[in-house]
Amino acid sequence: MKQRCLKSLKISNEIMSMLTHDHAHILKSEICFKRDATHFQFCVSPNHLSESELSDLLEILNLPRQIEMEEYYWSLLGENRNDDNVLVVARMIDHATAVIKDNVLTIDVVRKNA
Repeated sequence: MKQRCLKSLKISNEIMSMLTHDHAHILKSEICFKRDATHFQFCVSPNHLSESELSDLLEILNLPRQIEMEEYYWSLLGENRNDDNVLVVARMIDHATAVIKDNVLTIDVVRKNA
């Protein structure tokens, strides 16, 4: 369980870092540990991503998970501050969705228990 929590915190930290910008007023995150999966929700206001940027982000986040490489990947999170971390996160999660409503971006992420 401790390993699951540590990985979840690193994933959460990377996604929050991606969502943080100069004009952000509110950034909320929630992690819900369930029996079969961990569910994350992130909300940032005001939204700073265009529809195209959001589409690109979701395309990356929905790359197939690579469980066999996960021990290597999760140790890389937080190592550097570049866009490559979104690729690392993508290989550690199962599914991501997003919606923009009233200039608030909400991203939901699911990571199934291996």
